[in-house]
Amino acid sequence: MAVTAFHGDLAVKEQALARVRKHIAAGTFRFSPAWGDMGATAMGSVIEGDDPQLYADMLGYPLPLVMDLDSLSNNLAHAAGDPSPTAFAEAWLEKTPVGADLSRIVPEMLIFTLSDPALVAQTVQDPTVEAGRKDILALHRRSLEGETISRKTWQEARAAAVAASDKASDRMIRKAALVVEAAAWPATMRTVLRDTVSARGSMQMSHALNAIGWTDDDEKRVFQLMEAAAEQGEHADIEGVGRVHAVLGPKDPVLAARFRERIAAHKEFAAFSLIFAKFLLDRLAAAPVLAGADV
Repeated sequence: MAVTAFHGDLAVKEQALARVRKHIAAGTFRFSPAWGDMGATAMGSVIEGDDPQLYADMLGYPLPLVMDLDSLSNNLAHAAGDPSPTAFAEAWLEKTPVGADLSRIVPEMLIFTLSDPALVAQTVQDPTVEAGRKDILALHRRSLEGETISRKTWQEARAAAVAASDKASDRMIRKAALVVEAAAWPATMRTVLRDTVSARGSMQMSHALNAIGWTDDDEKRVFQLMEAAAEQGEHADIEGVGRVHAVLGPKDPVLAARFRERIAAHKEFAAFSLIFAKFLLDRLAAAPVLAGADV
């Protein structure tokens, strides 16, 4: 079934773009919450609220794609490269042709993610995980070509993916298996794309943390020190990461230095989001226009 961008009406697209650009120009474009006194996100600026279904209904975008809009925009704020969050929010609308059939976009993006070489490099190390990746990739490809995949088939594929991730002993392979598991739903499931991209980002982040030797014990130690500082009201006048630095510095200088490396490594979480966003914009721009659109 076709999902028609902007319902084939140029005025709908122009109104959405005007609302996003108004917040960008005013400096009130935000990453969270979607809508409020301080500003709005890529989604919230258009609908003036926080309702992905309303956005999908107003603009004719697939709901699973809309569900990933704000989180993807937020991730781009941490990425080293273009598009920036504001540029992406504009391009998401600007590049989408009026009257385009967007029904293929979500399965295309899931196929793109499951075919990612960095993911495959991990899954091939475990035959069960790799078999699951191939099976779920094949289901999305068959669905994209118009075949109706039964609920039972999806359930069986998902059960196999869950079992494979549960059995994976290596941390990085398990992270890759969780990407496969997240994608083991029909492309129409509202959170499938957001969950899959999030799992892929988590895999990237784990790789970066492994590279600097950051461990779960390090994470727990930071949490314990911050919890104790909160109880004592230490550095309550400082917010965000700055407060973490202020607390860790005097108490554990070595950990404080390593935490700075951890923050730098966080950019790796957004690395795949950057690649994903660029490909997504290309697919939106290439979506075929249905007959009768007011372009």
